[in-house]
Amino acid sequence: MGRDARPDDRSPPTAERDRSPALPQYKSGGARSKPIDEIIYRSYRPGDEEAILDGFNETFRLTRDLDYWKWKFDADDPGRFMSVAVDAYDEVQAFYGAMPVHWRYDGVRKLAGLGADVYCRRHPDLIRANAFLKTFYHFVEHHLGPGRLSIVF
Repeated sequence: MGRDARPDDRSPPTAERDRSPALPQYKSGGARSKPIDEIIYRSYRPGDEEAILDGFNETFRLTRDLDYWKWKFDADDPGRFMSVAVDAYDEVQAFYGAMPVHWRYDGVRKLAGLGADVYCRRHPDLIRANAFLKTFYHFVEHHLGPGRLSIVF
């Protein structure tokens, strides 16, 4: 279902926005305690949804579910605009996504992107690598320009 086919009710399918009790820590011996040596920047691929949502919930201490994410980003829409940073295990470490919005400039209808739910996990290797900034650079390079988004805000 495309964005235009949605009912007028724009409320999310769940109101689950409770904060989780504690931010997960990078404990020694756990998967997240391992160094993040390799970071790959790429566009969203079907199947990334749960990994994106897991990182979002961890970063913002929320418990949003997959239905909420699908409502917000409509991954089936061919006009999706999302970039991710993944590690060697294909775990999403950073995300930059935008929802398409039409606007007019000098009488011309254009497509803009409303940035939403952007994040980078809290890990020293990601901070040193400027992973969030590089995810944004990937987004700009692959999703802004002629025939794509004209601006992101």
